[in-house]
Amino acid sequence: MISLETKAQASAPFEVLVGIVIMGFVLYIGYYLLNNIITENCRQNLTAEVSKFQKNLENVAEFSAPKEFMFNPPLCTSGQRIKIEEINDQYICSNLCHSASANCTAVAVYGENFSERYCLKVSLKVKFPTIYNECDDLSSKGYELLDLYK
Repeated sequence: MISLETKAQASAPFEVLVGIVIMGFVLYIGYYLLNNIITENCRQNLTAEVSKFQKNLENVAEFSAPKEFMFNPPLCTSGQRIKIEEINDQYICSNLCHSASANCTAVAVYGENFSERYCLKVSLKVKFPTIYNECDDLSSKGYELLDLYK
């Protein structure tokens, strides 16, 4: 004859196993949600930094001021790239810049599962240097030369 205490002791390991599985599932979901929140927050910070960069480039191209500004975007995904693109597609330009022009310039941000373009409202005659020797070397002042077309 099996007593009630023996049945309770026999089912205890099964209950512990079920508890561990449920706790593991809850931890996995929590980690997944936290990771998504951190990634989305980083993307919002990246969007804000690129938007400031875009406005500063427009001011430099139009008014030649300010001549120096900081651009320090957060790294949100592996393989993240920020570059300046010359676009020759009327459909893309009209959607991006809200104009009927067939040509436009954009600041593009690419990353893993993420891409975004920002209209750069500058004259199409504005060219950005692609060779480092066209720019003053200010590395001694803490600046780093970047090729934004890569």
